[in-house]
Amino acid sequence: VAGAATALAVPYLLGPTTRRAMARLSTVRREDLAPAPLVRHCYRTGRALRALLRENGRYLDTAAELDELRRTRPLAEDLPVTVLAADDGCRTRRTEDWLARQRELAALLGADFRTTAPAGHLVMFDRPDAVASAVLDTH
Repeated sequence: VAGAATALAVPYLLGPTTRRAMARLSTVRREDLAPAPLVRHCYRTGRALRALLRENGRYLDTAAELDELRRTRPLAEDLPVTVLAADDGCRTRRTEDWLARQRELAALLGADFRTTAPAGHLVMFDRPDAVASAVLDTH
């Protein structure tokens, strides 16, 4: 699929526009912070499309493999782990369910749990300060 789409220049023609739209939908800023020339460069070939198809096509399989790996090789107990959950600031059922699932993940991992708001799925775009703090404030 990716080969045929690349031969028709689909990644080059639609990739940047699709990326901008997804970034706008996935951030509270409603913008894509990546420079347009860099985005266009990334979509010149089919590499980004192939990566997207591979990642999303195997998402559930990878999650199951990771779950099995955790059973046989648990995380080191002294390893600092933080779950940083994006909170869009809306008190909708969707947001509350998301935050509850992230709290459950933190409990499963024995991790610190933090929220950062306002932030969307691309928390690193909306709140790079919170991401840096979560990384640097480990104990």
